Amino acid sequence: MADIGVGDVTSVRVHPAIGVARVGNSGEHFVGPEIPGRPPEPPGASLEEKFKDAEGRVKRQAARFRCFGFDDRGRWIELTGRPEVSVEWTVTLANKKAAAPRFAGEGRRNEGQDAGDLTIAPGPRRVSGPGKSAAFDDGRIAFVKDGRRHEFTGVHLGEIRTDEAGRLLVLGGRGVAGCHPAAVNDPMDAFNNDHWYDDVSDGPVEATVTITLPGSEPRTLRAERAWVIVAPPKFAPELDSPTTLWDQLRYALGLAQVPDRPSYTHDIRPILQRARTVGAVHRRASDAHEWADPIDDPVARQNIFAKLGDPEVTGGGGGGAQMPRLRGLTASHPSLTPVQYAIMRRWRDGDYERDWQGPPDPGSAITPDGLDRAALEACVGAALFPGIEAGRFLLEKDDRGTPKHWKQPLDRLRLADTVAAGDVTARMAIPWHADFTACAGSWWPVPRPNQVVPRGQAHHLEWDRALGGVQGMIERWHMLGFVVRDADGRHVEVARSLSLPAKQELVHHAFAVTEAVSGPGTLWSNPGELAADVADANLVSYGQATLGAAGEVQSWPLWLTEADNALRVEIRCVDPDGLDVSLETPLGPRLRPDQIGVITTRDGQRLVARIGLPIDVREGRYAQAGLWRLHVRGVEGRLPVTYQMAATVESLIVFPALAMAPHDGEVTATVDFTGSPIGNAEAGLLPMTETEQQDELALTPERAVAVTHLAGRTTVAKQTQYLRFQVTGTSPLGHPFTRERLVQVSELR
Repeated sequence: MADIGVGDVTSVRVHPAIGVARVGNSGEHFVGPEIPGRPPEPPGASLEEKFKDAEGRVKRQAARFRCFGFDDRGRWIELTGRPEVSVEWTVTLANKKAAAPRFAGEGRRNEGQDAGDLTIAPGPRRVSGPGKSAAFDDGRIAFVKDGRRHEFTGVHLGEIRTDEAGRLLVLGGRGVAGCHPAAVNDPMDAFNNDHWYDDVSDGPVEATVTITLPGSEPRTLRAERAWVIVAPPKFAPELDSPTTLWDQLRYALGLAQVPDRPSYTHDIRPILQRARTVGAVHRRASDAHEWADPIDDPVARQNIFAKLGDPEVTGGGGGGAQMPRLRGLTASHPSLTPVQYAIMRRWRDGDYERDWQGPPDPGSAITPDGLDRAALEACVGAALFPGIEAGRFLLEKDDRGTPKHWKQPLDRLRLADTVAAGDVTARMAIPWHADFTACAGSWWPVPRPNQVVPRGQAHHLEWDRALGGVQGMIERWHMLGFVVRDADGRHVEVARSLSLPAKQELVHHAFAVTEAVSGPGTLWSNPGELAADVADANLVSYGQATLGAAGEVQSWPLWLTEADNALRVEIRCVDPDGLDVSLETPLGPRLRPDQIGVITTRDGQRLVARIGLPIDVREGRYAQAGLWRLHVRGVEGRLPVTYQMAATVESLIVFPALAMAPHDGEVTATVDFTGSPIGNAEAGLLPMTETEQQDELALTPERAVAVTHLAGRTTVAKQTQYLRFQVTGTSPLGHPFTRERLVQVSELR
């Protein structure tokens, strides 16, 4: 703190200039980063209870604001918490997503509806003095679909509180998303979903300060306002992205400069360290960034720099020799900023200060500039497609190339008076859960991990394993794990409460296979024909059903893994044109026959669609592992219609060594797994139809650790014609799956 008194204050500013709160479904909270280089430190009895409460609910991150007084020479003093100072805080939060222009698309979301109905704007809230609170709990939003209006009331965007010193805490929403009832089964897009809302928000933080000194009249000053952004959770809260929002904003506003001789400790090492630690949340980086500080060797410097993409040519990044591994980049929205790239070039050339004395101590001092930096360094700066906390709105420039939404002087990081509550987050994904799902791969592995190492294990697993696609993210995001540093210095996943699907959920076929099927010969007239058609294939799901009502949709769950190379779906139907068929990917977008990437053949009453995996479903978002759904809907005027379906995969998970031998009415079965190793393996022999009296045979592993061999014996009833050999388990990255083979019993006798 500079050596000035309260009486010397001539102006007041709120800091941080941009604070960041995060949603959570717990009543508990912690305060976000306030000192650069020091991650948040929530109280907790264990690693599991740092960022979740004892009930496993996600704690909200609060943004804490303070008032600082400045004299005419720029010296400052914190005013909040002083007995001669009182502060009245005013905060306005809004969510304008549903009425905003589409991200990466044309037009507006919910075109044709009144923007006022689509904006969640509870209005301003005010508090003054220690220990006060006010809630943004009366928001509303309304959608019209198919001529029917549906309104949500009591939408909770968060609350404001003051602590014991009168500092302001802004807490966000609960992570809720909702939609018009008629939109529940609509296809989900990564960015723009009409008739949906979520409870993130943003808005101004204002303060009126009254200073009362002995012997003087009270003096009232209006503080320079700050801003708050309420964002999704950050599931690796102790790590930062290679390019932070602090880096990106300072470059965009012309504030970042290349030092004459960059410091290894303060300029170069932070970039290297963020790349080094990303291996905790991105498996492919875990073995590639194991450098030891300081990196002074000329060959190592050359090799590392050669991997960086030039941001002024392509935007940098993208993978391979274009690091960081991000997508959606352009020269206007780069990965590393040109300033960061120039710093790394000087390091490559040996033109830098060799000042490494070990990691610098971040200290404990609270400063105005430190609050600004700490809040934004914890946020994603690339790729802003659309982003996590904030997006390209903050980087926009006018026709003269001047930052469009910022107030002079730019180094104070104050948004212009023309910016209103809800503007900063308006074009972010709606709901945020959709883009969070779609950004598996090479997007934002720090706030949204890709792969993680669970505590007590040695190998990476997929962070969102067994989640169940976009709907799973909407319903169960709070059950995912956090990545934290353990006592040994390793970053491990803890506090995950999302379990594997129950076996009946994995193996459930939406519609039973029957003995006889009416229709022409192109249909499978009995299970034997189906078994012959799919001999030696890895069946994921199969069966038959009848659609009888207009608008009825039947959905078949298909659990796939990272070891699956192709998905093949065959549908047989007397009237194929009476069916509307689509495949919902785990990332949300749906694929249809004949579109790019879906090889489709039609042969009379057969439709076959084959998809090579992984498949790019939108702007570098690749769908492969997770819960796929085959949706079949009847076309009005052609109902009822009966159809049959069989879905198979080409996979590295195979069990070719299936052996079955009859012994006086009994069958002994053994299976050996080859290809990709699997975990949690179970196998069994089941009857083909519900009418057959056949006890299920559960095969048991001979070794408990590495499941490669299962064996068992059961009695087969005389009337049994077919058996289903069924295997469930998890892939090397933890994705659940089910596979089946169909066996004709007569061939065993």
